[in-house]
Amino acid sequence: MYDLNTKTGLVDFLSDAIDRASDGRQLSKETKKVRINLSALTRLYWDVEIDVPNNLSRSELDDLVREFYDEVDGSDFVEDNEYWEWENCYWEKI
Repeated sequence: MYDLNTKTGLVDFLSDAIDRASDGRQLSKETKKVRINLSALTRLYWDVEIDVPNNLSRSELDDLVREFYDEVDGSDFVEDNEYWEWENCYWEKI
């Protein structure tokens, strides 16, 4: 488990998650800024603004959301620390 509340933990997680999402595809050095949003039943949410390779596809960004979905436990927001409401978890370009 990564500590996403620290810069080092977020950088390590992001590097590993992008590697898994891109499945070994060569990625550009140029980046685009996206926000990952996770939502719990209480309608509170978790988000982080990150720079990702500019040529990550929609499918790869969806995979990245899934990576965050699996990694972020939601302990600050809901009693059930293992539950995120998947229908409301998404990425958006900012």
